Amino acid sequence: MDPHNRILVETAAPESSAIVYHLDFNLNVVEFHISDNCAAVHERYYRQHLLDHPLSAAETALLGKVAAFNAAPDGNSPELSWF
Repeated sequence: MDPHNRILVETAAPESSAIVYHLDFNLNVVEFHISDNCAAVHERYYRQHLLDHPLSAAETALLGKVAAFNAAPDGNSPELSWF
């Protein structure tokens, strides 16, 4: 819980990049912040061909969305390619 009675969730990513989410009690994103080095790490992975795309404003905005799954999905599943 944060001082505003919101749920605080921090996702860890490589090299200390992270996304911090503030959720209400219905698990809606109220606010989110991306670490300062997230874009730089993404760019480096793209240049190393570890990612197949540069970071866009649309992708950054999508990081603020939360999706609920009944079980942990297989990230390589073709059914999730739309996501």
